[in-house]
Amino acid sequence: MQTLDVPATPFGAISYVQNPVTEEPGEFLDEDMSIWAVSGPDGESIVIGHLDYSLGAASKEWSADPRPPFEDEVNLAAEEHGIAVLAAAGMRNIAIAQPPEFGSEEGYLQFISPTGQISVADVAPSGWFDPMLPRYFTGDTVIETIDSTDIRITLPTAGDGLGLARGAEVAFACTSFVWILEPPFNGTVDEMLATARAVVTTPEC
Repeated sequence: MQTLDVPATPFGAISYVQNPVTEEPGEFLDEDMSIWAVSGPDGESIVIGHLDYSLGAASKEWSADPRPPFEDEVNLAAEEHGIAVLAAAGMRNIAIAQPPEFGSEEGYLQFISPTGQISVADVAPSGWFDPMLPRYFTGDTVIETIDSTDIRITLPTAGDGLGLARGAEVAFACTSFVWILEPPFNGTVDEMLATARAVVTTPEC
């Protein structure tokens, strides 16, 4: 949030948060460090906060200017399909997560779910990979049917190299494309299933 108003008590100049607007030190307004505020270079107040998100990611993506919808060029049919479906499903900040490998038809899209889950989806034409075969996790697998679509849910197990990943690996087929929701950095299995449900119930899927 950016406003011309100034606080009744000046913000402290004790903590830096990397962001594209100002390099001035500000202060955290909450004990959990979820809200940070600073007086901008022209005296305006700038407040950056998050809910179910990373403050670092929020501050880097926040800008006083409109953000272009996609920073990378859309080259694949899978990318185009995935972006349309995710947008129809109510996801936010949809963008290319990384360029496709040379000669590959598989795209990688990043997005934020309505509950604040930071996610990446692998999307490819049918036959490029089998969504019923685990790719990232090797634990117990269950199948749940949502809107006549089989959703594979594979849980993590020891030796999967979890790193920061949580939740599960969730995969399904969407008309002539196949999807894998990669294990996220935040969120739960239930939130991943909510994302999958939102995707497979869109007319675009």
